[in-house]
Amino acid sequence: MRSTFSRSLHHAYGEYDPQEKPRSYEQQRPSWADAWQAWNTDAALDVAVFQLMVGLFGVAGVGYTVHYARLAWKTAEETLRETRDSSERQLRAYVYISKAVYRSDQDGERVELVFHNHGQTPAYDLWIERAGSVRDLPLTEALSVPVRYESRFDLAPNAEAGRMSIHFAEWDDPSPQRFGHGGTALYIHGALHYRDAFGKSRQTDFRYLVRSRTDHGVSPCEEGNSST
Repeated sequence: MRSTFSRSLHHAYGEYDPQEKPRSYEQQRPSWADAWQAWNTDAALDVAVFQLMVGLFGVAGVGYTVHYARLAWKTAEETLRETRDSSERQLRAYVYISKAVYRSDQDGERVELVFHNHGQTPAYDLWIERAGSVRDLPLTEALSVPVRYESRFDLAPNAEAGRMSIHFAEWDDPSPQRFGHGGTALYIHGALHYRDAFGKSRQTDFRYLVRSRTDHGVSPCEEGNSST
């Protein structure tokens, strides 16, 4: 009979049994059935681990594929947008003041402006707001609010639109008679509004300076000239 301690020790360590007689070689040698069962168990475990690893790598591969597909799509979108923007910049209308002249003759005292479409496509629905302001030189006061002219027209590429005249009667107070006296100058300013061939609204702001009635020279100001 085994003691309780011996039974516990035998349960924990099967090889320990002081009462057990040594077994013969035939008794200790495992059978082919035991070996085959052990091999099948190990093989099944290896296959399960392999399948698990393949599954994990498959999930990771799908994740990377989706990630790089998104990057490729984003890159393609950016390239397409840059190509479209570049084409628009090359083809769109660009309307600017190409000439400004001061005149005083039988038709009165005025400033004539000529604007020109330097782009490769037409400018549509072009309209103008303009004003003449006699102010100190250098400018220390706010300019008058330009008057909007509702007449609209289209401007073909590389075509001059003719002259836009701002007459003496349109110059605002303080009195236009101040022009050319006591360090004053005439400021011609306003904006050209139009729509390009791609449906986008554009604006060209202008501001020109006439220093005196005798000089007749018209020059752009350092500020107030910009375009979109």
